[in-house]
Amino acid sequence: MTSPNLVIVRAGENSRHKVWGTSSNWDLLISYYGTDPDKYKGDGFERIDGPGGKLGDTFNLWHNRPDLFKDREYVWLVDDDVELTAENVDQLFAVMKAEKIHLAQPALTLDGYVNHRITAVHEGFKLRYTNMVETMIPCWSIELLGKVMPLFEGIRYGWGLDHLWHRYAGPKETAILDCVPCKHCRPQGTGELYVHDLDPIVEMKRNMAKFRVTQIPTPANLGALLMDGSYVEGSALELALENPKARVLASMIETVKQTPDHTKLLKKHMPLLPTTTKSITEIRG
Repeated sequence: MTSPNLVIVRAGENSRHKVWGTSSNWDLLISYYGTDPDKYKGDGFERIDGPGGKLGDTFNLWHNRPDLFKDREYVWLVDDDVELTAENVDQLFAVMKAEKIHLAQPALTLDGYVNHRITAVHEGFKLRYTNMVETMIPCWSIELLGKVMPLFEGIRYGWGLDHLWHRYAGPKETAILDCVPCKHCRPQGTGELYVHDLDPIVEMKRNMAKFRVTQIPTPANLGALLMDGSYVEGSALELALENPKARVLASMIETVKQTPDHTKLLKKHMPLLPTTTKSITEIRG
């Protein structure tokens, strides 16, 4: 592996990475959690096996295979239900480098499943500076990844970290990239490794305790770059964000309809957590 960037896809039996394409700008590593001894091994990419959660497995990989991270600029950890192109991935790394972003994710298109309102794509924006990047598709600079890596030890679900790990980055170093859209193809809580019990909630409380946080921060757009490069914040930003709100909520409602078990889990147990988070939990139940 010689590319400046590393993409780690957490792949099960039906991973969407097979339609992405390839690029000389990044290497693809398949972190496989299935049981087929031959799956993806003929595709020309390295496969490593790990039955646990993707963040915990990344922690183990960081310590056991440091060669994979040597001389990297960025590392993108992505679930296998995300659909995009190799050009999108190239642009993800290019925008992060050009704008000096250390933590980012692609925005989500509305023809897929949106879990958090803030992550939905907003046309006309290049990026939005935020206090949240979702655990489904976080990309880190190698410097920031080294800082947050201790948090991943033993982690399975990662609930709560997406609201909190921006604290390790500086001002205007965390962003959602509207110019790099991707499609989330599977409703939250329906993956092969998902268990509908209290485990994610218990883990979330533990994650919050690591940060000594008493409530989940409200996801917020802190400022934005428009496609022409101009910067907006405050009332001008809020006005620009108003137009797509109805379409975003409609997409989120469709997600809720298709995840009754996950909805039941959140409705029953999320009140146990002190929270002001504005996400899919706003409209569940």
